[in-house]
Amino acid sequence: MESITLHIALFLYLAGLGASLALWLSSAQKWETLCRGAFCSGGFAHTANLLIRTHAAGRLPYTNLYESLLIFSWGIAAISLYIIIKRRFTSIALVTLPTICAAIIYASQLDSAIHPLPPALRSSWLFIHVSLAIISYGAFAVSGGLGCLYLVLQKRQQRQQTLPNFVPSLETIDKLIFSTIILAFPCLLLVIVTGSIWAQQAWGAYWSWDPKETWALITAMVYALFIYSRLHWQWRGQRSAWFAIAGFIVVLFCYLGVNLLMSGLHSYGAPQ
Repeated sequence: MESITLHIALFLYLAGLGASLALWLSSAQKWETLCRGAFCSGGFAHTANLLIRTHAAGRLPYTNLYESLLIFSWGIAAISLYIIIKRRFTSIALVTLPTICAAIIYASQLDSAIHPLPPALRSSWLFIHVSLAIISYGAFAVSGGLGCLYLVLQKRQQRQQTLPNFVPSLETIDKLIFSTIILAFPCLLLVIVTGSIWAQQAWGAYWSWDPKETWALITAMVYALFIYSRLHWQWRGQRSAWFAIAGFIVVLFCYLGVNLLMSGLHSYGAPQ
C-alpha cells in the first residue's frame, strides 16, 4: 500500500500540474477546478503514504533521504494547499507542483527499505526539530515559487499584456512572498536552536561547525537580510521576488547539496 499511495499521489500531482498548465493557456474555469481537485486529492494520498510508512516503521518517517524527500514535498504541498483553499489562489500550483513532483520522482529512485534509527536520531528532539524544518523549508519553497510567478507576471504587465483573471495582483503576490518567509524564518531559527540542544546531548557539543550546521546558519543570515531589507530599505516587488528565489536556492543547497557533496555528522541523510 505504501508504494501504491505514493504512485497515486504522484499521478494526481502530475494531473494537477497538467491542469494548471491548461488553465494558464485557456483561462477556463474547469481547469482551475480540476487542478484544485487533483492537488487536494494528491495531498490526501501523500498523507496516507506517510501514515502507512509511519505505521510500518514504528517511528516517524524522517531518518534518510528517501523519507526526507517525501516529508519535504509534503510540507510544500500542505502550505500550497492552504494558500489555494484560504486565498483561492489555485494558480500557485504551477510554481510549487514541479518541485513536489521532482522530489517524489527523485525519492522513488532511492532505497525505500525501512532501516533502524541511527543512535544519534534516537531522541525526543527528533519530532520537534524535523517538524520545524518541514514548515520552514516548505514555506521557503513556496516563497521561491511565488517569486518566479511574480517575475513572470511582471514581465507580462510590462509588455502591456492583460494579467489572467485567475491570478491575484502583483501586490498580493508580493505580500504573500513576505508572509511565507515571515512564517518560515522563526521556524528556521528554532530548527537551529533545537538542533544545537540535540547535538549537545548526542555529540557533546552545541556547535561543531558541521557543514549542515554552517549552511543552516548561512541560510538564516540570508533570510534575516531579506527581512531587514524589506522593513528598513523598503524592498518590494522585483527585488523581493529575486531575493526569495535566491534564498530558496540556498535552502536547496543546505537541504540537498550539503548531504550529497559534503560529509559530516548529518551524513545519515545521504542516499542509501
